[in-house]
Amino acid sequence: QMLEPAQVAAVWQAFVQAAGEAPALLEFARGHKLCTLYHLPDAGLSLYLAFAGGRIIGGVGQPPVPAHVRLTMSAALFDGLFQGEVDGRRAALSGKIAFSGSIARGLSLQVIQDDLSRVYREARARSPAANT
Repeated sequence: QMLEPAQVAAVWQAFVQAAGEAPALLEFARGHKLCTLYHLPDAGLSLYLAFAGGRIIGGVGQPPVPAHVRLTMSAALFDGLFQGEVDGRRAALSGKIAFSGSIARGLSLQVIQDDLSRVYREARARSPAANT
């Protein structure tokens, strides 16, 4: 089901909290310094996720540090991407995702994409905002 902007923001907050407790994502954060900004113009939202020093932070709005990777897409595509239903590379190559920043850093997320999707799906399933 398609989420409303307020639902996307609530699910994202739940996801960020769960990501901060996921062993595979924390391990990635120990070895990488990466901040990704997701801009969803149709929902009027910007969301960020940052890995550094063994910590994961994220939220709604602009990140507290400059983003290494900036992705612009529809809210529906974002939700599908994080649920693991959309192939991010294919969507980018077809122009459905606009990318700017460090390609190498962006590609480093592929290592944890399955873990990101699993944690997002779990957070989405538990979020009252997504199930109204």
